[in-house]
Amino acid sequence: MIYGLFKKCMSHFLSFNKLRLTSAKVRTSITLKRECLDRMSIFSYFCNNLIGEGLFFGSSWFICTDMIQILVIDDEDPIRNLLARMIELEGYKVWKASDCQSALKLLKAQPFDVVLCDVFLPDGNGVDFIREIKKHRPEAEVILLTAHGNIPDGVQAIKNGAFDYITKGDDNRKIIPTISRAVDEVEKKKGKVAPPVS
Repeated sequence: MIYGLFKKCMSHFLSFNKLRLTSAKVRTSITLKRECLDRMSIFSYFCNNLIGEGLFFGSSWFICTDMIQILVIDDEDPIRNLLARMIELEGYKVWKASDCQSALKLLKAQPFDVVLCDVFLPDGNGVDFIREIKKHRPEAEVILLTAHGNIPDGVQAIKNGAFDYITKGDDNRKIIPTISRAVDEVEKKKGKVAPPVS
């Protein structure tokens, strides 16, 4: 049964790869995004749950880890889950943490590309936590979210290495475009962005 599901999973994932010519094209169609998300969710399940059983080797594991991974850190469950769902619909792999300690464990274990972090957390401050994020994942871009934005925090966040500083509520429509820009920046660092067509 597992082998049959695995074969079906791989078939869906390979079909998805044919559709996803570039990350930009995936984001242009809501229908395509949702179809791709369903297929990636199947493959992600196998990667996350069966890798320990030795069922994935070589390029299969590379495909899984090559997917853009985003960490959402927020202590409010409804906001954290909403943000995660929004980002998943864009075709990204999303991980969630409710505080600095749990986020730190994930940062040590996973190669995150973008971190979306609340400023006020139960066991720390997001502005200061940027340094810890960069210590473990220097290549990751960090976007800070706050319910009460203020200029000093914004300035300090940028100094600490944040990609951007967004106020919840007022700037909700900026979240996905900002993540997209952060992903583009990460891909430039990795050398994965194709040069513009002249």
